[in-house]
Amino acid sequence: MRPTPEVLEDIRELAAHVTVVLFSNQSVERIEELFQPLLGVESVWFAAESGYRYRTDCTWRKLISLADKVWFNSVSEAMRTYTDNVDGATVEESESTLVFNFKNAEEEHGSMVVGELFS
Repeated sequence: MRPTPEVLEDIRELAAHVTVVLFSNQSVERIEELFQPLLGVESVWFAAESGYRYRTDCTWRKLISLADKVWFNSVSEAMRTYTDNVDGATVEESESTLVFNFKNAEEEHGSMVVGELFS
């Protein structure tokens, strides 16, 4: 959801008094797209991908360095098997995470699959 110009201005005004940290599960690219007018504001910091990437000045940094991500392929493959069986479900992949998204699926079926993924 795109912030309105009023919300962006409210954040800018708040940042004149305190440091504001905008924390999101979205990608760096999406954060930059949504909050472009605030990227140059010194007291507005950003955290993308649930904190894996962060920006306190003009440079994005990684919270930690992930070792080789061989686990991504096997976990992604398992999740995609479930998405094939749940209409509306998707697997969202970012630099640091895989998310089984079933917000567009039938709720009961999606919840059941999430339970299976956790076991």
